[in-house]
Amino acid sequence: MDMFSEYSQLMQANEKLRSQNEYQSGIELLIEHESVFPDKKYEILFNQLINSMLDENHENALDIHERIVNDGMCTVVNWELFDPIRDNSRFKDVLEKSDKIRQSLQHNASQEVELYFPENYETHKAYPLFIALHGDTNDLEAFKVKWPAKYTTDLGYITLYIQSSQVICTNGYGWVPDFAITNSEISKAVSAVISEYLIDESNVVIGGFSGGAIAAIEVAMSNSVNVSGVIGLCPSIKPPSLTSSSLKNCKENNKKFVIFAGEKDGPDSVEMEIVGCLQSEQVLCRSHINPNIGHAYPADFKAQLSDAIDWIQSL
Repeated sequence: MDMFSEYSQLMQANEKLRSQNEYQSGIELLIEHESVFPDKKYEILFNQLINSMLDENHENALDIHERIVNDGMCTVVNWELFDPIRDNSRFKDVLEKSDKIRQSLQHNASQEVELYFPENYETHKAYPLFIALHGDTNDLEAFKVKWPAKYTTDLGYITLYIQSSQVICTNGYGWVPDFAITNSEISKAVSAVISEYLIDESNVVIGGFSGGAIAAIEVAMSNSVNVSGVIGLCPSIKPPSLTSSSLKNCKENNKKFVIFAGEKDGPDSVEMEIVGCLQSEQVLCRSHINPNIGHAYPADFKAQLSDAIDWIQSL
């Protein structure tokens, strides 16, 4: 079995095995690397947990859940993936323990932001702004591996990363638990950047993966930040502000949306439902289904992101 020196390589290998339905091989690979990446203990265990559930090995999944909370970590418990074990008494105990740990972590949690500038940045020049939002259960460190700032700074955008203050799990934060907090935090972070730097406010684009994609759509619909475009990679639920009136407002203000989904999410995926909502009100929208993957980044994501931004910038 291959051993990896970089955590990102391990995750890519596991994702590949998962896409091939080789769940047990993925679990074995992750177990082999527990001692290699001790600072990624939760992430490695959680990926074993996902593989176990996908493999319908519920007993092993419960064992991993218990190991996580007994080692003082909180974990994700509200995903539909865990519905088959939700009524199990062992899972209920995990839920209770995990929530207590999460509350303790939440007490000390706060929003984090990072700002990146195009090469040869000039302080007297107004730049477009790209707002990048991590997926739920991620932090900025993990997110930037998949969605590097260079992807947008190379296109001339000042790039703002925002990490939610809402704790989802150990080392993981999210936008979906409370959209009021989400709108407020993103609005404040963007306002702070606009007040300190010269920003072309006619060219503010927001994008994200999974929970970050949901949050990006929510922000555009609620108008908590005035954006010209939205790029959503795998937004798996409809945000609450996705209403007929907000869609009409987006149309009137010529906001553009690019929605990506994975082929394995199916033709009736929530992503395509969102596209249908946008199209029903004639909101400017493009969509793309990435073949052979599900809820994941496509291999050519950099090129797809660049194309999406080019279209948003076009008249």
